[in-house]
Amino acid sequence: MSYKNATSNAGAMGWYLQRITGIVLFFQVLFHFGVYHFVTGVSNISYNVAIERLANPWWKTFEFSFLIFALYHGSNGIKMIIDDYITSHGWRLAALTVLYVGMFVVFMMGTTAIIVIHKPVVY
Repeated sequence: MSYKNATSNAGAMGWYLQRITGIVLFFQVLFHFGVYHFVTGVSNISYNVAIERLANPWWKTFEFSFLIFALYHGSNGIKMIIDDYITSHGWRLAALTVLYVGMFVVFMMGTTAIIVIHKPVVY
């Protein structure tokens, strides 16, 4: 078996980033769960609470990083599955196209929701 043509580190970088984003997501989920379920209380969560929280730039940054890490982690995991189980070049290209288009749509929807939401002015 010859590894002469295997000079790319793309697979190793993807593997490494999958672990890093998994660790970051673990702590983000714990923080998110703790704040929303224990500090705020499930019965107190409402649309107004979410708007108040997203009016704070720190929370916008947290939610945006949560979106980025979750999208990368999930899409990279699905890409690994596609690469492992779809052997036909055409089907793999189609599956990856659907994955990347779907990831872009979810990214745009999440980013729009995070950026556009601001504290309403009360008259």
